[in-house]
Amino acid sequence: MIYYIIFSILALFSFTDVWQDKRYSKLAFIVSFFILFLFGSLRLDTGWDFATYRFYFNKVDTISIFLTNGFSPLVYFDLGFKFLISIIKSIGLGFQTLIFICNLFVIYCVYSFINRHIEYKNSAILLFYSLCYLFINFSILRQGIAAGLVLLAIDSYFNKRNLKVLIYLLTATLFHFSAIIFLPLIFLSTIIKIKKGFFITILLIITIFAISHISIFEVFYNIFHSFLPQGLNQKIEFYINSTRFGASRTIGFGFIEKLFFLSIMFHYLFIQKNNNRSLNLIALLLLSYFAIYILFIDIQAIYTRLKFYFMVIASCYYPLFIYNILNRKNSRSLGVIICILFSFINLYNTLRFEANAVVFMPYQSVLTELPSYLNLDYYRIDRAQEIIQNNQK
Repeated sequence: MIYYIIFSILALFSFTDVWQDKRYSKLAFIVSFFILFLFGSLRLDTGWDFATYRFYFNKVDTISIFLTNGFSPLVYFDLGFKFLISIIKSIGLGFQTLIFICNLFVIYCVYSFINRHIEYKNSAILLFYSLCYLFINFSILRQGIAAGLVLLAIDSYFNKRNLKVLIYLLTATLFHFSAIIFLPLIFLSTIIKIKKGFFITILLIITIFAISHISIFEVFYNIFHSFLPQGLNQKIEFYINSTRFGASRTIGFGFIEKLFFLSIMFHYLFIQKNNNRSLNLIALLLLSYFAIYILFIDIQAIYTRLKFYFMVIASCYYPLFIYNILNRKNSRSLGVIICILFSFINLYNTLRFEANAVVFMPYQSVLTELPSYLNLDYYRIDRAQEIIQNNQK
């Protein structure tokens, strides 16, 4: 299967991170860029987004009509994404160009950030592929672009370019409004210094709420619902009254994974004393990731709108924490193996889910013969959604 073939290649590349001769690591990093870029750009009717985005692509107006008639009100996409589609259509290009541009932008942002700030580059790419790639490159194009812009904002924050941080984050909200969450988080990182006691306290509070089975979301909603708009209240009550509400409240692999990586991050920051301005922000973001996971664990529809931003960031930094807890050179190969196993588990869990298997397999490329079902709108995605609905009964 092609997904596991690519995984195997990236896994082999990750070993070059611990070799003394860094030329191999640099070469592997470049080769992997082209592998992921071409794999994502040449896809056809593969992924959760393809049929839906193709449908709405046809509904967005060209730029002259777009600006005159109110920005294609029948299309629910955020303004920035509709504007991008409008420009593409205005110069006579098609839907596959949108796939190409979005994939190129996301891959560029991820690779640029990793190249500038991450020591173990190929291990970070392996984790990005297993944790995020099939979603922000194959399933949520708008949020993929927003995630790329968030990485650019974090890069600007590291370089103390505050105006650029603001511009990138505001632009990200034009592609997916959920990116607004990073405005307060990055601001807080400038005034809050993450110290040992603070880190432990926040981690303990989150863990206690997780194992107590108290729905933090429901508690907050009962306190503040009178201040919320009626339409939002109705939507939240729909989620709360759903039979799926609370169905995900189990301490499983996701909880253990986050607790484990926060623990070794604590070791890296405070035992090995590597804390600085940049890592202060990363610590706040990963603590926020854990908190958001517990806050919205009852409502996966909200959690999934937020988690991929944090998963991209986590995939960049997890190898750093793993390799440095195994700080002897002879132990770094064990760190590579741990990264590979963790990546494999995540990729396997993604592809073994029946609905995901429908939309991702078989992989279809523009270079191969068109599938016979391509003109039957939503064939693969409809089948996948039917599976999800049946599982929820």
